[in-house]
Amino acid sequence: PPTIGASPAGDAPVDIEVKNLVRKFGDFTAVANTSFSVRRGEVFGLLGPNGAGKTTTFRMLCGLLPATGGALSVARIEARAKVGYVAQKFSLYGNLSVRQNLRFFGGAYGLSGDALDARIEEVIDEFQLRDRAAERAEDLPGGYKQRLSMAAALLHQPQILFLDEPTSGIDPLARRRFWRQITDLAERGTTVVITTHFMEEAEYCDRIIIQDQGRLLALGSPADIRGRLGRQEASMNDLFIAIVEEARAKEKSEG
Repeated sequence: PPTIGASPAGDAPVDIEVKNLVRKFGDFTAVANTSFSVRRGEVFGLLGPNGAGKTTTFRMLCGLLPATGGALSVARIEARAKVGYVAQKFSLYGNLSVRQNLRFFGGAYGLSGDALDARIEEVIDEFQLRDRAAERAEDLPGGYKQRLSMAAALLHQPQILFLDEPTSGIDPLARRRFWRQITDLAERGTTVVITTHFMEEAEYCDRIIIQDQGRLLALGSPADIRGRLGRQEASMNDLFIAIVEEARAKEKSEG
């Protein structure tokens, strides 16, 4: 089906360019001919039901999975130094303290000495971790684990931040705080790519793509997608269901 879409607004440089991206696993096509671009300072969301292809797309963007076809460019610079990544599952060292985790990951990102010390203090304050700095990571409540993951990913001040379902398992208050931090980061020029299954979180994104069964069905801002469907008052959940159901019905009638 034709994609509901729009090109990114503004004249900020493009950090991520995806053209006709394809990923197959044997005979199964997980992602089919997907194209989009993400500009500097944008919050870009990947939405879709389980099996939609959003996680596969995300993993290709992060360099964790090779593409089968198409072209993919992520910030034409030394990628590792410019990219931060927060995994869906808590992936820091549970037996190390908050501060020890930050020191370890700062070192892994190439920071050392006074510069590393200063950045650790900055992120401890930014993510309100000071009262927990000596605690072991595995003993932290869910919201604090999520803050620590974010702090570790941002130690080296990456240009692009990849977030995989970062708000699963945290309470609504922590989720709102998290999105405030994301919005602040984007306003300061960090490009954010995020996957989520919470449809209401799409409202925080500058633009989103909606995928289903490997195909890209919609691309644009939430307001843009509402306008194109003529449903200005609809919730993102209702829009999402309408787009997916329409695409599946069309495929069925054509098949």
